Amino acid sequence: MINIYPADTEDFSTLGLAVLQPTECTVEEKAGGLMELEMKHPVDDDLKWTYLQNGCIIKAPCAVREAPIVRILDNVPSGATQTVTRAIYKVRTNTGARLRLRAKPSTSAKIIRAYKVGTEVVQLSKSGDWSRVVIKNGGATGWMYSQYLKFDRNETETVKGDNDQPSTVIESKQTRDQLFRIYSVGRDAETGMVEVKASHIFYDLSGVICTRDYQPENVAADTVLSTILASASAEHGFTFHCKVTKAISGDYTGASIVKALLDPDIGIVPQTGARIIRDNYDVYILPDEVMDRGMEIRHRKNLLGAVLTVDVSGVVTRIRPVGKDKDGNRLLITENNGWVESANKGLYPTSRDAEIEYDVSVSTAKDAQFKNNAAARAELKRLAQQDFADGMDAAAVSLDVQLAALENSAEYADYAPLLTVFLYDSVRVVASYVGINAKLRVNGYVYDCLLKHYQDVYVGDISELEQTTYGYEIADGSVSGVKILPGSVNANSVMRNATIGYAKIAQAAIEQLAADSIVAVKADIKEIVAGKIDADALTAGSVTTDKLAAGAVTTEKLEAGSITTEKLSAGAVTTGKLAAGAVTAETIASGTITADRIKTKTITADSGIIDDSAIGTAQIADGSITSAKIVELNADLIKTGTLSAERLLLVGDDGVIYKINAASSGLSMTELAKDQYKNYINGTVIVAKSITAAQIAAQTITGNEILAGSITAKEINVSDLFASEATINELNAMDIRGNKYLQLYVTDKVDGISVGGRNLLRGTNQGTANWSWSMQTGGKTIEEYLDGGVRAVKMTRDATPHAGWSVICYDIGASEYALLEPNTEYTLSFDYKPSVASPDWISFSIRRSDSSNAATNIASHKKVPANEWTHISGTFTTGENIPDFLFGSTVIYITGMSSAVNSVHIFKNLKLEKGNKATDWSPAPEDPAGSLSVSSDYSKVDINTERVRIVSKRMEVAVPSEDGEDDVLRVDRDGVHAEVVDADMIVSDSVVHTQGKVSYTPANAGELAAILEGLNGKCLTGDVDVNCINVSSGSFEVQGLCGAAGKLTLRNGALNALTVRGCGRNVIVYVESMEFSTSGVAVTVDDGAVMLLECSLNASTGLRLGANWPSEAWLSDCEGDCTTLAALSSFSRLWASGSKPTGTLTLAAGSEAYNSTGDPTFAAKPAPSIPTTQTVTASLSPTSTSTSGYGSKLYQGRYSSSQSLRKGVMLFTLPSDLTSADKIDSATLTIKRIGGVGQGGGVSAHVRCYDVPGTLYASKTVYENQTVSIDVTNAVKAMKTSGYTGLMLYNPDTTTVGGKSYTASYARFAGKGESGAPVLKVSYRK
Repeated sequence: MINIYPADTEDFSTLGLAVLQPTECTVEEKAGGLMELEMKHPVDDDLKWTYLQNGCIIKAPCAVREAPIVRILDNVPSGATQTVTRAIYKVRTNTGARLRLRAKPSTSAKIIRAYKVGTEVVQLSKSGDWSRVVIKNGGATGWMYSQYLKFDRNETETVKGDNDQPSTVIESKQTRDQLFRIYSVGRDAETGMVEVKASHIFYDLSGVICTRDYQPENVAADTVLSTILASASAEHGFTFHCKVTKAISGDYTGASIVKALLDPDIGIVPQTGARIIRDNYDVYILPDEVMDRGMEIRHRKNLLGAVLTVDVSGVVTRIRPVGKDKDGNRLLITENNGWVESANKGLYPTSRDAEIEYDVSVSTAKDAQFKNNAAARAELKRLAQQDFADGMDAAAVSLDVQLAALENSAEYADYAPLLTVFLYDSVRVVASYVGINAKLRVNGYVYDCLLKHYQDVYVGDISELEQTTYGYEIADGSVSGVKILPGSVNANSVMRNATIGYAKIAQAAIEQLAADSIVAVKADIKEIVAGKIDADALTAGSVTTDKLAAGAVTTEKLEAGSITTEKLSAGAVTTGKLAAGAVTAETIASGTITADRIKTKTITADSGIIDDSAIGTAQIADGSITSAKIVELNADLIKTGTLSAERLLLVGDDGVIYKINAASSGLSMTELAKDQYKNYINGTVIVAKSITAAQIAAQTITGNEILAGSITAKEINVSDLFASEATINELNAMDIRGNKYLQLYVTDKVDGISVGGRNLLRGTNQGTANWSWSMQTGGKTIEEYLDGGVRAVKMTRDATPHAGWSVICYDIGASEYALLEPNTEYTLSFDYKPSVASPDWISFSIRRSDSSNAATNIASHKKVPANEWTHISGTFTTGENIPDFLFGSTVIYITGMSSAVNSVHIFKNLKLEKGNKATDWSPAPEDPAGSLSVSSDYSKVDINTERVRIVSKRMEVAVPSEDGEDDVLRVDRDGVHAEVVDADMIVSDSVVHTQGKVSYTPANAGELAAILEGLNGKCLTGDVDVNCINVSSGSFEVQGLCGAAGKLTLRNGALNALTVRGCGRNVIVYVESMEFSTSGVAVTVDDGAVMLLECSLNASTGLRLGANWPSEAWLSDCEGDCTTLAALSSFSRLWASGSKPTGTLTLAAGSEAYNSTGDPTFAAKPAPSIPTTQTVTASLSPTSTSTSGYGSKLYQGRYSSSQSLRKGVMLFTLPSDLTSADKIDSATLTIKRIGGVGQGGGVSAHVRCYDVPGTLYASKTVYENQTVSIDVTNAVKAMKTSGYTGLMLYNPDTTTVGGKSYTASYARFAGKGESGAPVLKVSYRK
C-alpha cells in the first residue's frame, strides 16, 4: 500500500489523506548518494491525484535491511564472541487498539506505524516509561510505551564483534515502509498522468545547517558528527547512530547535515568509506564491513544480463613528457629519443603514444624546484613512469549486471531469507559461458514498490575477478612451461580460437596436457603420440572432414570400436579420407551406421544391398505411395472396406457434382447421369451437423451450388461458424443477445451497421442523478420513480402555464466526454413515458451551455403517444473538432416534450453508445452494482447505491490475516469490536470507535498521554472529563475526535503545549484552568474548535489557528504574556471576551477576530499585499568550456595534471522586468551529466558566477547520465547585483581518482544544442 500524508504529518500509522493507486512507482538508491522515489499516478475520478503536492509525504514499501541497532547496542569488541539474551515482548493494550511505534520516546514524537495486539518485539533498552524496541518480523525500530508491552520469553544468540550479519532473532523481510517528501510534480495533459519525484525523508536535513564556526583537523568522525548535531540550526527529529571513529578533516561552517555526511570533499561517509543506512528517522553510519548473505547471480537462474567490459581505448603505453626550460621553450628528455615506455607495451599490437605536458619548468629563482634542465628532465621521466604505475597503461575493467530477484517467486519461497539482497551486500556473479566469475558489492538498485521486487541492481567494487585471457594480451614466448602451474590449464579454462598460437608457446613448454583439456575448435598439432587419443578424448562432432588430411586415418590409427556415431559429423567421412581396405567390419561399432551417415543415392535397386522381400508393408510409410508411383491398379486388388465414401469424388463429364442417395442399393453412374439428380445436394442426405467450418474451405461454396432452403439450422454447428466464413446481410442485435453462440462484439461496420455495446454514460437508472429540467416559465418537480425494479426518473410540471423554451438535460462528466472521438457515429436511446403525447418529434444531441455542439447534427425520433412506454433512439455524428469539456454545462440535450401543466414525464434506460444501432440498456462498466436484498428469519440485508443496511443481533466480518487465521470485526448491541483485526484498510462511515461518558484523573504525564492516545479517532457519545491536577509539564495531542453528542474537557494542571488536530467543528475541546508555558506555541488548533476558559498562556505564540485547515477558538477570562497572542491562518476565526493575555494579533487573508470589549491592542493587522510572482526560463547563450576546442560542450575538472582546470561556462540573460535581486524568490539550474567521462561514481558539480572562481554558491553530486536540479538562488542574485553575465561549473579540487590521471571532479555536461542542455528558471516578484 502506498499512502500520501500532509507535509507536517506526525502520525504515519493512519491511511493519511488517501491510499494512492499509481501505475508506476520505483525507488532508486545509490551507496552514499541519492535515495529517491519516482511515481506516475493517473488523474483519477476520486481526485487522489490532487493530494500529490510539493512537500507532501509519500509512504511506500522499499528494500531496506533490518535496522542495525541490535548489533550497535550489543557493542561486542572486534574479534570477541559472546552470548546475548534477547527479551521478547508482545503488544497488549487495554482496549485492543494498536500500539504506536514512535521515532523518539515522547508522545509528541513522530508515529512511524501502529502494531496490532500480539505483535512480537525485542526490547533493547528503556528510557523512563518508554522501551526501545525492534519489531521481530521485519526489523523496524523505534520506541513504544512500556505499559502496553508484556514479557513473553527470552531468546539467545551468539554474536561476533567483527561480524555484521543480521541478528538471528530478527526475521528478515525484503521490504519495509519508508517516507519520501515530494519535491517535483508534473502533470501531462496528453497522457492524463501526474509524474512525481520525492526524496527520502532523510533529505529534510538538507535544510538544517551547522551554525558554529567548525573546522576540525584529524578528529574522530563520531565526534565531528556529534559536534555538528549539537549546533544544528533547527530541531529535526532524527536519531543518528555513528560507529565510525576514523579521523577526518573539513570545514563544516554553515554546511547542512546532509552535506556534512555525503559531500565528496568533506563528507563523513566519503572520508571514512563508511556505509550509510537510512531508515525513516533513523540514520546509521557504520564501518564498511562485508555482509555476504549467500546470494549468487548466476546464468539461467537470476541473471538477466552481465556485461564484462575490458576497454583499452584509453590505454597509453609510450609517453613523450614535455616541460619548459628557463626561456619557456619546450623541454624534452634526451634518452630513448624523448620517450618513456611502459613495461606492458608489448601486450598491445598497435602504437599507443601520447604527448603529455607536465607542470615542470626550469627557473633560476631562489625558491625554484628545478634550477637546471637535468633536474627537470629527471622529474619529467618520473612523472611519466608514475602515470604508468597509476594505470595509464592498463585496460579499464567494468562489470554491469542485471538481476532478476527470485525472493518473491513461489518456487524459491522456502529460500527467501537466503536470496534477499540489500545495499552494500556482497554477491557473486557467475556467467561461465562467457568466462565471467566475479564477486562484487551492491552499490545501488531500482526497486519496484508495486511489484515489490528489484527492477535493477547496480554492482561495483570488484573484489574477485576470474576471466579468460584473450589473444594479444599474451606476449610472444611469455608463457613457458615454468609459468603455468600444474593443473592450472584445464577444461574449465576456456580459450578462444587461436588464443595460444604456436608463437606464444616456447618449445617443450607444455610437458603434459590432459586430453579433457582440449576442445577441438581449431588445432594444428604436429605430432600425436600413438594411442594417446582414444574415443573418450574427442568431443562429440569435433572431428570433421576438414580436420583430416587425405589418407591420414589408416587402420593402424584406429582402435577397434573407437569410431562411433557421435564421433562423426554428418557426411564427414568420404572415400578420399579412407585408405583402401581401411574400414572393416571389426572397425565399425555395432549400430553405428545410421541413415544420416549414408551418402545420398548410395543405395539403389541395382546395388545388391537390399535383400529380396526385405521391403514389406511395415517398411512403407502411410501415404508415401502416390499415383505417380502406381503403374497399374487392378480392381481385384481393392478389397472390401479399403475405400470409404469420403475418398470418392463423383463428378460428371459436365463438371457437376451429383447427388448421392442414401438408399441401400446405391446409385450407379448411369443413374447419376439422370436429370433428376443434377445440380443439387439435398439436405435430407446430409447427416445433421456433419458439415462444419473445418470441412468447408473459405469462399469455396457459394449460393450457386446450394439449393435455397436445403441447409437448415439443424445442419449447422454454430460453434464452428465464424464471421470470416459468412456474409451477413441483416443482423438483429436482439438475435445476437439471445443466442449464446452468436454473442459477437462487433466494432466494425457490417453492411452499414455499426454496433457499439458499452454505455458511455455513468449513473444511468440511478433515479434523479444527473437529470435536470429547465424551462423559460413555470416550475417542476423531479423525483425517483421505481418501475419494475428500475430506478427511473419522474418529472412533473406544476400548475403554472408555460411559455417559451423547455429542455431536459442529463449531465455528462469529464471522463465520459473524453471518450468521444471526432467524426464518429454515436447512438442515444432511452425509454420515455409521458402523460401527454408529444407535440413535436423528440430531438436530442450533446451540447454545452454556450450552445456549441459536439455533434454535427441533431438526432430525432417520431412523436410519442401518451401513457405508454416508447423506446426512442437516434444517431448523430461528432464533428472534426469536439469542443472542450465545460464543467457543469456539458449535457445530453433533449427537446420536443410537452410542457402542459401537471404533465408527467418518466425516463429510464438512457444509453449512449458508439455506432449507429441501439442495443439493450446496460450500465457503464464504472457504475456500481444495482441493489440487493437478502432476508431470513433472523436477519435482513439491504444494499443499494445509497447505503448498506444490516439488521441483525450480531454482525461479523472476517478479515484474512498474514498468519492464515481470520481476524474478526464484530458489531453488536455493545458497539464495534475490532481487537485483533489486521487489515490494511477498513473504510466505512458507520464503523467507528465510540467513547461514552467517562472521567479520568491521570497520575502523571505518561498516563495523560496514554489516555489521549486512546481517545484518538473515537466518536464521543458522552462527555469525557480529564482532571490533569497531577500533570505539571509535557506536550500533548488530541486527534480525530468526532460526534456532536459529546465533548472533551481538560482541566487543572500545567502543560507546555497542546495540539488539537482533525476533530472538525462538531466536537469542542474545553480547556479549563490550565497553565501553559513554552518558548514556542502553547495551543495549536488545526481543523478543530477549542474553548479556553480561565487559562494562563505564557508563550512566544499563545494560540495558532489553522496550520493546514480553518479552525475556531474562544478565549474567555484568560491571562498571560505572549509575544503573539494569536496567529490565524486563512478563514480561521477567534472570539475573545473578558481578560486576555498580552500580545499582538496576526491575521491571514479571510480570517476573522471578534472582541467583546474595546481594546486597541487587539485590532487586526491589515492583510499584506500579495505581489505577482512568476517563473521565467532565462535565455541561454552558447555554452563553452574555458579551454578552446570543446565547442559548446561543458567540462569541469581536468583529464591530467598537465592541463588546467576546466570551466564550463553558461551565459544567461535574466528577464528584463526583474528589477533587483531582492525580488528573486528562487532560482533553479537543471543540468545533465554525460556518461563515459571521468569516474563512474558521483561527481561534485560546483556552481559559481562567471568569471568569479573564488565564490562557491551551490554544489550537488551528479552521477553518469543523471539530470539534476540545483538551487542557485544566491548565485542568480549575485548575477543581478554585480552584473555577472552567467554561471559556470568549476571545481578547484585536484585530487585524482584511484590513481588515475583525471581529477575526482572531472566530468562532461550537456551543452546548448544537446539533449539535457542547461535550463535556468527564476521565480521573482514583479
